[in-house]
Amino acid sequence: MNKKACLFSCLGCGGILSVVLVAMGILTYQTFQQMSEGFTSPGTVASSVLADGETYPPGYAAVVGFGIPFSFDFIMMGEVQTEIQTEDPFEKLAVSLENTDPSLTLLKMKGAYNDPQLESFLKDGSQSSFHYAQFNVLFHADDQAQRGFFGHGSGEILYLSTNGRVVLSGEQGSTLQGAYTLFYSKCSDGRAVLGLWFDQRAPDEVVEGGPVDPNAFREMVAYFSFCP
Repeated sequence: MNKKACLFSCLGCGGILSVVLVAMGILTYQTFQQMSEGFTSPGTVASSVLADGETYPPGYAAVVGFGIPFSFDFIMMGEVQTEIQTEDPFEKLAVSLENTDPSLTLLKMKGAYNDPQLESFLKDGSQSSFHYAQFNVLFHADDQAQRGFFGHGSGEILYLSTNGRVVLSGEQGSTLQGAYTLFYSKCSDGRAVLGLWFDQRAPDEVVEGGPVDPNAFREMVAYFSFCP
């Protein structure tokens, strides 16, 4: 290869690298900006999952709502129990997750999505825990966990309801103990919504009408349209 060809080849590689770095910078900025806006106007994204003519379930309001480009929309509803002091959106998100109770958190995937491990956990009664690696969250279920599925819109919902633990940021992270329903809404077009309905109150306070009550869970998701 002559020197000119080598030079142009290197310049070409450098140009491609520059474009990639600029694109990554733009995406990072957009993500940071959307997360910041997600706390000031969360209803914009949250309203996208509501069924036609529906409002938020009684006692719930949009707390956070933002989108990650080409990946998912993050939506959390509930009532924040602690005033959030920080302006950093990542810290705000962590504080909100730990101090919104009860809460309903949704991940609305923007493209085709399939998670065989999650599906197996929701179906297989022999599995007592599941690690959602994308967010480094551990779900632990007790031996009384209830599993099931039902049709919803054009898809179906798989769910697990239990009194258990949710561990944020790995096994050594913050542990949230309470009643929860973890669910996976699979749409006929390949899209999906992952959800967590969580209540940190004592188990005997939420046996009826809370996340461990399958009938209450059906009533909760009736407010939403995951698979139009």
